[in-house]
Amino acid sequence: MNKRLNERGSIGIVVLLILFFLTTIGISVMVMSGTDLKTAYNIYWKGKSDALVDFSVKEYKDRIQSLFIQDGSYDVNTINTSQFDTKEFTLKEDGKNKANINFFEVKRVPNGIDTSYRYLDDILGTKSENNAILYKNPPVDDDFMVKDYKGIIGNETGITSVESIFNNAYNSNEFFISKAIFDSEYKFKEVKLFNYFPLIEDSTEGPLFSVTKEELENQIKEKTGKENALANLALNDSINIGVAWDSSVSSPIINMAISVKKENKVYLFTSTPIVDSKFFYFDTVTEADEIKKTMIKSSYDANVNAVVNTLSISLEKDNGETYLNNYTFYSPSDDKVDLSSKTTLDFENESRTFTVSTYWNDVLKSTEIMLFSVENSNSESKGTDKIIVYKMAVGIDNELKKENEIDVSSLGIKRVHSMGSSVFWNKELNDGYVHLIFAAANENDPKAKHKVFQLESNVINFDSSNIKELSLEDTGLTNIGNIGVAGMYNEFGELMVVMEKAIASTNIITLENKDKNSLEITSYEDNKSGREAAKTDIRLKTDTEVVNMIDSNIKFIKSFKIKDLEIK
Repeated sequence: MNKRLNERGSIGIVVLLILFFLTTIGISVMVMSGTDLKTAYNIYWKGKSDALVDFSVKEYKDRIQSLFIQDGSYDVNTINTSQFDTKEFTLKEDGKNKANINFFEVKRVPNGIDTSYRYLDDILGTKSENNAILYKNPPVDDDFMVKDYKGIIGNETGITSVESIFNNAYNSNEFFISKAIFDSEYKFKEVKLFNYFPLIEDSTEGPLFSVTKEELENQIKEKTGKENALANLALNDSINIGVAWDSSVSSPIINMAISVKKENKVYLFTSTPIVDSKFFYFDTVTEADEIKKTMIKSSYDANVNAVVNTLSISLEKDNGETYLNNYTFYSPSDDKVDLSSKTTLDFENESRTFTVSTYWNDVLKSTEIMLFSVENSNSESKGTDKIIVYKMAVGIDNELKKENEIDVSSLGIKRVHSMGSSVFWNKELNDGYVHLIFAAANENDPKAKHKVFQLESNVINFDSSNIKELSLEDTGLTNIGNIGVAGMYNEFGELMVVMEKAIASTNIITLENKDKNSLEITSYEDNKSGREAAKTDIRLKTDTEVVNMIDSNIKFIKSFKIKDLEIK
């Protein structure tokens, strides 16, 4: 690799050569901590020649950044440090070698600093609304209207989920929205449950009820003995609801799943709002591998005259392979998840995120599951994402089977990082409506506005090409995190989308030289001899703060600090 120095750099190297010569009588060693390389060099040489040092530091920093900011990388914790670029860097002037910079392998050093999760806005110092709620009546309406989310679910930050039912008691479609509230220090506080009738009201009167973290933990402790079960609950966890109308009790049945990824556990709660004013704990599912995402869905199954619930959990093995466990259980008869009902889907390629919907298929006379998974067939995840569609009929199929692919390349995007879906049946058409909402970020600019798209199709004659971009102009939401979608058809369709702002992880990664040195600078005499004039060995320990948007390859370096420095 060849680069030219400017005039200032040339003079700097001449001065360095003289200084190197003056120090050949003995070897000077200097150890410094908590300072940067340029400052260290200036102190050491007590001179003005910092051009070579600047050059070396910048190149080292750029190579560290290239190590972490990889197109195909979605988790900086899994990046192999052996990919650090160790190619020699040659500096030339007028065709002559002035200096060589050799780079050596690096290794990670445990620093005891855990990954933290915050809103991307807070990290970037930008401002955006906390949520957005969109609503329309398909197939009559083409475009969504923007609802005032603050009047419906409040303006607190948190993890949202939305579901819908036809409420026989009110003869109307009813939407339920859960919101898990986090405080300013990103600590989980409580879950609020809202119900909303968009055709007859513009806002809600507040939550139906709320349940605090302590109440939920006390319930878990009473049944299992485990204390502080939700202590490790973070912003990147899944908290969502599944809702269905149960005619046997003339009430909706609401199930809630809360994942604690750090412990690979999913805690399950249930509520019957006609008699309950809180969620009740009933079971825990523990997985052997790392939990990536959890979703619970519910629908009424006429075959068993009960609510069938689907618990879908995507997981990642130590070797990076991803798969999904799917469980079914019934409400209100089952007081535990039927672990024997588990079906496992081995994704064709690495799956980064998914969304799932359940619905009654009146043709098959069965509850059907439709699952959408974001996958990339390129071995290094450098190609364009595809959304793979899987289906399974409960009681008929014994596994989720691939049905379709959704190609997003024509949309001008490469990556999909968030999705939500709703599928509901239209008895008049004897077919179902599929609504998939997905978001994509600008890979080159973390601060740029995200794009959101909608796919509309029928279930039986699935059309993967009917996609259009949605406008977020009036929402005030610029970056998209979790997406919830719910809909129902009864005489006419209703569709609601609840979105929240994006979440990002922050990792401080400590690196040091794997063997002897981090850098080795060899400078040459300023003549035609080509002889070495001096050699400098540098050992470094650095802290690199890397920000990574959840379920995305969008990463950037927030800070780069040199902790320890040794020069010979």
